[in-house]
Amino acid sequence: MKDLTLIILLTFCHLTVKADQWTDPSWKKMIAESDAIALVEYVSDGDFRAQAKIIKIYKGKISSDLIWISGFSNRYGPIDKMKIGDKFIVFLNKNKPSKRNLEYWEEQIKKDKELITYVNALKNNNAYYVWTPTAGDLKVKSKKVQYDLTQTTFYDNQKFYSLKEFDQFLNSFNSNRKNFHNYLLSKLNNNLSNDKTSQILMMLYLTSYKKYNSIYEDIYKTNVDNSLYALAKLLGNVKSNSSRDLLVKLLDNENGVVQGEAVRQLSTEGSNFIGPILLSKLSKAGEDGIYPQNLMNPVQNSVDGGKIEIIKTLGDLKYKPAIPKLLPLLNTENEYLFMTTFNVLNNLGTKEYIPYLNSHLEKGTNDLIYEICDLITENNLTECIPSLMSYISNHDRTIHPSKEFTISWCCGLSNFDNREVREFLVSDFKKVMKMKRGESIDNKKDWLQEYISSFNQLKMIEVKSLIYDAMFEYYGFNSKFRKDNLLFDKKQKAENEFRKKISSVEKDSDIERIDFLLQIDSKTDAIINYSLNVIINSNKDKWKEIEPTFNSVRDKLIEQGYNKENIRLTTGYMVQNLGGSEPLEFKDGLMTEFLKYISTNPDKEDLIFLQKLSEFEYAKTDYEKRKLKTAIESCKSILN
Repeated sequence: MKDLTLIILLTFCHLTVKADQWTDPSWKKMIAESDAIALVEYVSDGDFRAQAKIIKIYKGKISSDLIWISGFSNRYGPIDKMKIGDKFIVFLNKNKPSKRNLEYWEEQIKKDKELITYVNALKNNNAYYVWTPTAGDLKVKSKKVQYDLTQTTFYDNQKFYSLKEFDQFLNSFNSNRKNFHNYLLSKLNNNLSNDKTSQILMMLYLTSYKKYNSIYEDIYKTNVDNSLYALAKLLGNVKSNSSRDLLVKLLDNENGVVQGEAVRQLSTEGSNFIGPILLSKLSKAGEDGIYPQNLMNPVQNSVDGGKIEIIKTLGDLKYKPAIPKLLPLLNTENEYLFMTTFNVLNNLGTKEYIPYLNSHLEKGTNDLIYEICDLITENNLTECIPSLMSYISNHDRTIHPSKEFTISWCCGLSNFDNREVREFLVSDFKKVMKMKRGESIDNKKDWLQEYISSFNQLKMIEVKSLIYDAMFEYYGFNSKFRKDNLLFDKKQKAENEFRKKISSVEKDSDIERIDFLLQIDSKTDAIINYSLNVIINSNKDKWKEIEPTFNSVRDKLIEQGYNKENIRLTTGYMVQNLGGSEPLEFKDGLMTEFLKYISTNPDKEDLIFLQKLSEFEYAKTDYEKRKLKTAIESCKSILN
């Protein structure tokens, strides 16, 4: 819906990126479940709470003429600043503090004496809050009030309407509504195609008007999105053949949100009547709905469009003739449409969706891979194993975020424990070991970590040597160290000599320190590879300022005989990576999974190896030492 979509977008445009999240209530819920509804005037200023006097009560009982109101602002935005004299119609919930809450506020009083009146109001049940920072308080100016009955969410440039009329609307919930309904119907005659139409229709809907009126057909002909959306809601109240027929006509509206509302109101019809109609509209139904623009939007309300609502309703109706037309919808790359369609097909009892899952795996539809893996494991779809293997083998593993979950035991290939899967996992693990290591984002490490975790779950002892060898690039040890513990001494000797050689370079005033990682040949003890991580002594935070220093230090290292492709320079914030790597801490997840695997499937050689890690101080911090000690104790417990 063009107008409604614009409204939702405007709601979010001024909110900060960092935000809490909430769902605004419907008008029906907000009216029915508020403890009190009142017209108030604020008598104090406040960003997050303010004191107000009661002017008029529409619902509930309020024991004091003065109350405190909060909830109209969120710490990350939006923040509404209430000022003395501001008037609002507020939909209130009573603030019922726990003993712990009151203790907190008592402590706050010691820091700020101005909180005393608010805390007293809390104690005396005179403190309330509105529903959310974007719903539950309507600004009053002169004789007008700001609202939109198609949604409770406030948005920029929201219109003002007659306060007297809204007053009548709220009062109608406590009295005979016939006169008010007649008044609204007379107003419709003069408001067939303007913004007021939708508000009148929503008032009729919310006050449970259930009669059909020929004027609805005139409104239908206006083709105004907001009005037709509200009309669909009202027609759902009426429950007559005429209202049903008009709702069916609304299924052909070009706006997806109007279609969606028509489907929702028709969903209670019998499947023999509505099933064929919905199925005939499916191919041309709009996919557009109203949704948060991204995950950081605080307001999480959503309204599904026509296509989604038709799919859901066909599922709710258990309408199996829909299966052939639903299946091709799985060709989409839209995650929501894909999952909605799959769930309906699955609930209808068919597995004809399997070729479509396999097709996505073969094509490499990255945006759906996690969902497909989850579906495959949850539904034990062994028919998808070959296609899943194909995806794992052929997709680009350098793209981030990486897809290592595809081999995991919880939602990936390792969930299927058979000979074929085990052979594939070992073969693919060898391919991962040959991957190039990443820099700040290291997909290779993520894959290795997931593989070691999966091998542990599958208790695959046969890959132990490979797992040791996978650690060589990151920690400088491999399976040879497990067999020959003297390699620890030889590696330490090589490190001491390397440190002595590099110490002369470290004296440079631009260098804070140089961390390095060595890999030695297990037969000759010679260094076969190394990586320098040079920490530069500088507070400069602009590249053009720090680059000359990086270049100068780099050139000095090269002059000393160090290979350019083994050097990484950093200030901690700025990095010049020429091919070197930052040393991996012992507490890293890769080491964590390695220790879990070894300590779960140990032999005596593993125990001695872990003790050597402790002896040669691979674990530096107290936390790392405790983690290593735990692994050693676990080995001892299993082996004894």
